[in-house]
Amino acid sequence: MLKKIFNALVALLICGCVALVIVLNYDKISAYIEGRDWSYIEKVADIKGINPQIISGKKELVIANGKTISLYSKDTELLDEKSVVSSGYFADSDGEYSIVVAKDTNTAYLYKGGAFHSKIELGSEVKFVTINKNGYFSVIFAPNGYKSGVKVFSPSGKEQLATYLASSYAVNCVLSEDNKNLYISQIDTLGLRAKSIVKVIEVSKIKGKSSAEDYMKEYELPTDELLIDLDIDKAGVIAYTMGGIYKFNGAGFEKICGLDEKETLLVSINGDFPTVMGKGKEGIAEITIYKEENSKQEFDITPQDIEAYKNKICINFGNEIAVLNTNARILSKIRISDKVEKMHIFDDGKSLAVMYRNKIELFNI
Repeated sequence: MLKKIFNALVALLICGCVALVIVLNYDKISAYIEGRDWSYIEKVADIKGINPQIISGKKELVIANGKTISLYSKDTELLDEKSVVSSGYFADSDGEYSIVVAKDTNTAYLYKGGAFHSKIELGSEVKFVTINKNGYFSVIFAPNGYKSGVKVFSPSGKEQLATYLASSYAVNCVLSEDNKNLYISQIDTLGLRAKSIVKVIEVSKIKGKSSAEDYMKEYELPTDELLIDLDIDKAGVIAYTMGGIYKFNGAGFEKICGLDEKETLLVSINGDFPTVMGKGKEGIAEITIYKEENSKQEFDITPQDIEAYKNKICINFGNEIAVLNTNARILSKIRISDKVEKMHIFDDGKSLAVMYRNKIELFNI
């Protein structure tokens, strides 16, 4: 009798252990059964009660709301916090540098290597900010008497260059990683038809009393293709317009791909390679990553947002986020239960921050 009870208890214990293993590894087991090579991942940490307005940072996280700008480590340790009252912010990051500009005061807060670096009063109405991995940052501002202006600053806040646009509006700007060339995307509205132009200024050649105009060239894109974004990826300087994606070849812009407004769902030029999500057949959404050999992947659900950095691409489908590499292979997925305000890849492409209305969740990707 005792032996039967003992055997029953052992069998029950074994069943319990098996059930526990199944529960703890459900996603991996179901992935194996379904023949897929990815699984769902769980959050590793979260930051609650901060009501974030903007999130930035490529290594650490810089998070701003209406009252503070906070710097967090990838493990959610609070490294620095500044009391800042602002209705909104502009932000950018590259390498170990991050910059946040408060709209109400046009004050820049610069961070480097997990620490606050400097506070810089810009003195102009800022419309856009970008920074390179060396800490040199560029701002688009609204000067009196001109449609737009662009200034470049060193990490110490010293002005390196100022140029003014009398007949066009600056949309975006980006400084090369070697600090030699400034690229400004602009829309010229003087004529009957709008023109998209990329102005290239050889910053490294400007010395003494010489002006930016002495070392400037302009490259026009096809008429009526309004510029949307400009960035630098592995292939070089990339321009994204309503009609296509273009690569700068030193003498002008050559077309990488065309874009149909009715068929294009999402575009990102912020990762290693330009990425486009378009409508496929019978409601299928197709992602194409443009490189020497294009990579493609299909999804049976419509995407809502896309975020790319280095070799990672994250796509928000409303009820889940898919994490892909630049071969369009799905690496993992994340279940979401609320409306995602923004996705942000950081920690050199190894982590994802998912921003909700009142919290941020972190994932290892």
